Amino acid sequence: MSDLLWKPDKGTYSNSAIKNFSDIINKNYGVNFDEYQDLWQWSIKEPEKFWSTLIHSLGICYSGQINPVVSNNELIHDQRFFPNISLNYAENIILNLNSTPIIFINEKGFRQEISKEEIITKVSRLSSYLRSIGIRKGDRVVAIAANTPNTLISFLAVNTIGAIWSSCSPDFGEAAILDRFNQIEPTVLLYSDMYFYGGKKFNIRDKVSNVINEMKTLKKSLCINYQDEKEEDIGKDIIDINSIFNDENLSEELVFETCSFNDPMYILYSSGTTGKPKCIVHNIGGPLLQHMKEHQLHCNLKPQEKMFYFTTCGWMMWNWLISALASKATIVLYDGSPFFPDKESIIKMVDREKINFLGVSAKYLDALRNEQFSAIDKFNLDSLKCILSTGSPLIKESFEYVYKNL
Repeated sequence: MSDLLWKPDKGTYSNSAIKNFSDIINKNYGVNFDEYQDLWQWSIKEPEKFWSTLIHSLGICYSGQINPVVSNNELIHDQRFFPNISLNYAENIILNLNSTPIIFINEKGFRQEISKEEIITKVSRLSSYLRSIGIRKGDRVVAIAANTPNTLISFLAVNTIGAIWSSCSPDFGEAAILDRFNQIEPTVLLYSDMYFYGGKKFNIRDKVSNVINEMKTLKKSLCINYQDEKEEDIGKDIIDINSIFNDENLSEELVFETCSFNDPMYILYSSGTTGKPKCIVHNIGGPLLQHMKEHQLHCNLKPQEKMFYFTTCGWMMWNWLISALASKATIVLYDGSPFFPDKESIIKMVDREKINFLGVSAKYLDALRNEQFSAIDKFNLDSLKCILSTGSPLIKESFEYVYKNL
């Protein structure tokens, strides 16, 4: 690309988180950075100074000794970050929740705001219930779940007790689910019995029943109710999560299991294009530290701002989105097709909700470009600070399209 499309002005840069972080580096170590590349190079040359300064500046809650920042193992794959630190991911999320951390919207137009108090109560009761049935640190809990607040709350409850989470989208087939989950021998399955896509309601209860029958290590299965009560259809023989959330006999005291920085937190998977999907284990501290760095230093995410990423619970960007709560942001969860009832649906939501960060796939942007869709004359997107995209690399035409039309 020959022409520069955009560059932050001096005012934007001077008020940015990365400028504030650079000032801390200068104060502590007497190093001045004129360009982003200078800071990047310094972080490579001085990793212990960079990461120890970063974990403090982000305000991550932990206990223990910060040194060594990186263990001195000869082989890089044996090296560990902060081996003497203990923390809990869910604690760092819950301590930083703003008053309305979650907004849920589906393609039918249902909208719900979830308060900090509701999240804390539900996380407390569900984690208390999981402990009561014998779930402990290191146990695996899996979910076949729609992208709803109750799914996110379930993840936080699982993490609160130090158990290991793994999830997939409800549109996965039985074989794809079993190829993933049977590898990790889960003790609890959480599932949505329905989801929406393209104007259709999909009931997956039969599929879930077949999966349960094939997972021999399960002790319990719980239905994560759909947020819109008009859509609930819970059978009498099913244990639903709302009965746990509403059980006043369960403790509302949040107890965070102390975990090592390098203890496992969740398991993602490779695509499965070369045999069965391969497990990708993420630790407790790494995603928290890396995601907060990306949110604050790279995106300049500020408290109370709204972040939306179009994703399911089977994609890594769902995990990335959740971590924005640790930066006191509000996140928007969406269930449905990005093009229902029309190709403008997501952009309308961004405009209506005054979303500051829009995350989509490169394929989505390319689809808009092929449709020659432009938001310039239809919507006021002044609140939108940043468009994030992952997937296949964006070509020059896509960059220009995004800059000129969204």
